[in-house]
Amino acid sequence: MARLRRFISSRAALAAVLLGIARAAAAQTPVSLAELLPVDTAVRTGRLANGLTYYIRHNGVPGKRAELRLVVNAGSALEDDDQKGVAHLLEHLAFDGSTHFPGHEMWDYLERLGMRGGADVNASTSFDETVYRIAIPTDSAEVVTRGLQMLGDWMHGLALDSAELERERKVVVEEWRVREGAASRISTQQLAVIALGSPYPDHTPMQPADVMARASLAAVRRFYHDWYRPDLMAVVIVGDVDPAALEARVRRMYSAIPAPAHPRPRPAITVPVDSAPRISVVTDAEATATSVTVLVTRPAVPERTVGDVRRGIVAEAADAMLTARLTDLAHQAGAPMLDVAMGHGSIVRPLAFHQFSARAADGGVQRALRALLAEAARVQRSGFTATELERQTRAIRLSYDQLEAQRDRIPSATYADRLVNEFLTGAPAVPLERAVAIGRRLVSTITLDDVRRALADLVAGPGRIILVSAPAAATALPSVAELR
Repeated sequence: MARLRRFISSRAALAAVLLGIARAAAAQTPVSLAELLPVDTAVRTGRLANGLTYYIRHNGVPGKRAELRLVVNAGSALEDDDQKGVAHLLEHLAFDGSTHFPGHEMWDYLERLGMRGGADVNASTSFDETVYRIAIPTDSAEVVTRGLQMLGDWMHGLALDSAELERERKVVVEEWRVREGAASRISTQQLAVIALGSPYPDHTPMQPADVMARASLAAVRRFYHDWYRPDLMAVVIVGDVDPAALEARVRRMYSAIPAPAHPRPRPAITVPVDSAPRISVVTDAEATATSVTVLVTRPAVPERTVGDVRRGIVAEAADAMLTARLTDLAHQAGAPMLDVAMGHGSIVRPLAFHQFSARAADGGVQRALRALLAEAARVQRSGFTATELERQTRAIRLSYDQLEAQRDRIPSATYADRLVNEFLTGAPAVPLERAVAIGRRLVSTITLDDVRRALADLVAGPGRIILVSAPAAATALPSVAELR
C-alpha cells in the first residue's frame, strides 16, 4: 500500500518530474501544446482477438536478459465484500501450482536457473492492478519458452489448491504483521478520509489476520474467474530479444486463451472530491513525530499531450521554488516548523494529489499550518523572483543533460515499467531522446506568471484535505473544528 505521508525533497520531486517528462514527445518542428504524445515506435504492440494486449521491445541493457510482465488491470478495490484480501492472496497462490508447473515446480525451476525472489521474480498487488514480473536469461530458447508459459499459466491455468491456500494465508498474515506499525496504522486512518465515498478504504491490499481467516477458496476462484481475463490483461516483454519472432510466438501461444462469454463489467472507480475541507487528526503510541499536511486532490488525468507535459514542468518548478522558500523559513531561529516538503503523485489511480507538509514541534500544529498557508498565499500575491526562476530552470536543463547522457544505458526494467503504465493509464511511453528535446524547448517558455498561476492552482485545487498525525502523548493537538 502506498504511504500517504511522503516527505519528498526538492531533489526527489525534480527527479519525479524528469521521469514524467520522459513520457513526452519531441518533434523537430515548433511545439504545439495540443499535439498528442507519440508512442515508442520501437515497440511492437497489438491486441489479440480475445482482448489480450501485448508490448514487445528490444533493449540490450543488460545483454542476454529480458524483463517479462503480466499486467492485470484488477486489484483489491474490485473485491466483493466477502473477498477482502483475496487479490493479494491470489498473487501468492499464482506461484503454487499451474498447468505447466504443478505443485512448487515453478519456484523449483526458477531456482535451478539461479533466479532469486524479489530481484528476478516478483509480484505486487495494489488497489487498482496486479503485476507479475520475471527477469529471464535469453540465451536459451527453452528458458524463454518456459517464461512465456509462466505468463500464460498466470492468465489461465492456476490450480488454486486448498492446501496451498492455507499455507499462503499464513504467509500473507505474517507480511501484514511485519508491515503493521505506526506509519501503516496512521495511513489506514488517513485513507478513510482521503478516499471517502469510494471502495478503497475498506479494500486495502493488506488485510489483518481476522479478515484473512475468512477468505475462502471459492472467493479466490471467483476473483480469478471474474478479473483475470484477456481483455483486462497485458503482456510486456523488453530485453535482448527479436521482437518480430517473439510477437509471432505471443500471438500463437496466447490466442488460445478463451475470452469470457459473459464478462463482468469492470467498474470505473472514482473518488469524490469535495470542495469543503476534509480533516483527519490521528495519534499513535508508536509515532515519533508530529506532522501536518495539506493535501490538494483532483481527478487524475494521464499525460497525453505536449500541453500536459508543459503543465507538469511548470508545476514541478513551482513546487521546487516554494519548497526552497519554506526550507529557508524552517531554518530560521524560532521557525514555526522543523522541516518542510512538497510533492505530488497518486495514492489510488483515479485520484491525483499535491501536498505540502511540515514537521511541527509538540503543540505547534496550528502555527506550522498557518505558516505553510501564509507563505503559499504570499507567493500567489507577489510571485517569485526572476533569479529564483532562472535557478530552477537551470537545474532542469542540467538534469536533461544528465538524462541524455544515460540514453544508451537505460535498463530493460525501466522500459517495461513505462509500458506497464501505458497500458494501465493510457499515458504513452515516449523515447527518452524525444522527451529531452521537447522538454528543453518547453522549459525556455516558462514565465514567472506561469509559475504563480500554477502554484495558485496547486494550492487552491478542487479538494483540500488536512492531515495531522502525532504521538499519542502529544500535547495541545487542535481539534477538527479548530483546523477547519
